[in-house]
Amino acid sequence: MSRILLKEGHTIEALLVLESLKFKGYFLIVLYDLKTSYDYRSKYLDIKLVKPDLPYDSMDFLNYFLDLVIPNSIDIIIQQYDPSPEYITKNKDKLQKYTRFVIPQHTIIPKESEKII
Repeated sequence: MSRILLKEGHTIEALLVLESLKFKGYFLIVLYDLKTSYDYRSKYLDIKLVKPDLPYDSMDFLNYFLDLVIPNSIDIIIQQYDPSPEYITKNKDKLQKYTRFVIPQHTIIPKESEKII
């Protein structure tokens, strides 16, 4: 069974993502910024964690994130809403030794953000 780490679920659509992945038999771990996210109380979660109050661009957060990914044998990371796409691209070399993710290159993310109205 593949182990998936989902980053945040601030929108109602996140519940559909969880339900679909669980129905397909994945083990789901979700890392939240807050307990008020829509899917925090979902019955489809196997493990739910609340992120410590650390800035995404800090070495402390990188160490925390690696300590989460490595022992839990995370197969893939799916980011749903938060600033993690930019964080993950900046640390892609360190993270891809331990897990997989689908994400654009770091140089593309600021261009995508500029298009948001």
